[in-house]
Amino acid sequence: MRRSARIGPDTVAVSVADRAAALATELARVRQRGIDRVDLNRDRHRPLTLPLLDAAADIDPADASRALTFATFLRSQLQTYGIHHHDGAAFIQRLFFDGTGASPGPGGPSALLHDARRDRHLSASAFRRLQREQFLAFATFLLIEPDQRSPLPMRLALLGLFTAVAMGAAIGFFLR
Repeated sequence: MRRSARIGPDTVAVSVADRAAALATELARVRQRGIDRVDLNRDRHRPLTLPLLDAAADIDPADASRALTFATFLRSQLQTYGIHHHDGAAFIQRLFFDGTGASPGPGGPSALLHDARRDRHLSASAFRRLQREQFLAFATFLLIEPDQRSPLPMRLALLGLFTAVAMGAAIGFFLR
């Protein structure tokens, strides 16, 4: 298995699908730890390295208020994303913030994940698949320039992303 190079905000000649996949992974890491803990630096935890999310949110990785800036950025972008993708935005919002808007709330990130999965009535594998698909779609949205975030360019970008994902899955199936 070939190991791919790390994708950062300055990486050139990388497809939108590759950058979206890397950004979706960063979003998943933030969700897993909890927004308020992205800069946790004690015991076995170190601050998360999030080059694409830092770039998308225009955050200096050394900024002391990075967690607050991430939370504000995600809320704002989810609100915009929700104009044309209400279900996807609501699903992602539920994974990052509790009903009061706290990030991630008194139960922590695992409680948010459990509640979202319970509300969807999905198996663990189906829920992980849905979460990955929604994070990929939202990551693609975040990579599109703000003035291009109308429904048509977004649909075209998502079509390209899902085509690339489907082709990768088909190739992987035949290589097994």
